Amino acid sequence: MKRKILYIITIPDWGGAQKYVFDSANSQKNDCEVVVSAGKSERPSKINLFEKCKEANVATHQFKYLVRQINLLKDILAIFEIRNYLEGEGPDIVHSNSSKAGIIVSFAVASLKHKPKVVHAVHGWVFLEPMSAVKKWFYIFLERLASRWRDEIIVLGEKERQIAINYKICPQEKLRITKHAISEIKFLDGMDARNQLNLPQDKKIIGTIANFYPSKGLEYLIGAASKIDRPDTIFVVIGDGPKRSNYELLITNCKLQDKLLLLGEKENAAQYLRAFDVFILPSLKEGAPFVLLEAMAAELPIIATDVGNISEMLKDYQNKTIIPPANVGAAIEAMLKKI
Repeated sequence: MKRKILYIITIPDWGGAQKYVFDSANSQKNDCEVVVSAGKSERPSKINLFEKCKEANVATHQFKYLVRQINLLKDILAIFEIRNYLEGEGPDIVHSNSSKAGIIVSFAVASLKHKPKVVHAVHGWVFLEPMSAVKKWFYIFLERLASRWRDEIIVLGEKERQIAINYKICPQEKLRITKHAISEIKFLDGMDARNQLNLPQDKKIIGTIANFYPSKGLEYLIGAASKIDRPDTIFVVIGDGPKRSNYELLITNCKLQDKLLLLGEKENAAQYLRAFDVFILPSLKEGAPFVLLEAMAAELPIIATDVGNISEMLKDYQNKTIIPPANVGAAIEAMLKKI
């Protein structure tokens, strides 16, 4: 009899964590009975984990009450919803991803008589995002509590492992490091990529690929762009998300409508990377972002913040500049050197 594995992530909107879930589930589908599950997005993306799974013939399930934002009523309902699903389906392994799903799953498993093995993958510790001290320590408390019902915790690098140890999230023997890998990418050449994105051929382009979440630090990229007076240079962001209207307003207020372009979501976004002269990752929190591996594969000059496992990932990459997060001045200095 095949093992039953339930993968669960908070929302299906496509991003690095969703790619990790899809790749893991797709690689297991022939040997195991696999289901990929997620909650509901407040602002559904065009590129979706469920659609990717459907194309790959991987079974899916959507949880009605699992949402990204903290909502006490929905969170309690999500615990019972997931508990009932686990009790009915009886998976051998539950593989949770993202902080919210990981905590909810752990609490759902706690009251089960027959508990599955719980594996949790950390895609950046949530308590490292910008937040008040009270909220930070509340998240640390929740992670410590949830880890009682986790059999294994996957982190994406040594720095993330040390964070777990330093904050006493769980016993060290529960921690396991797994490194991301990417398959070969068929990059468009720079000219074709710019043509397909309707970008000018005669400008230097500093670009990134990101979901529009606070943790991605895009407001610092916008702030830096507003202070760089280079008519030959434009800034480009491929992606979308719930903060789009905030960024559009900020771009308008900074009078950057012709200088900083939000291109929206793109299928196989990595193929366009060579449209950029410089890749920048201004994140405030990360795990081990796939997009950084993709930018390295594209052989681009890289500017990235020193968060998550980024320094470890870039250790042997020559054309890089690592800057502190949330530091507009450092971003400006690094970009001016690269262009």
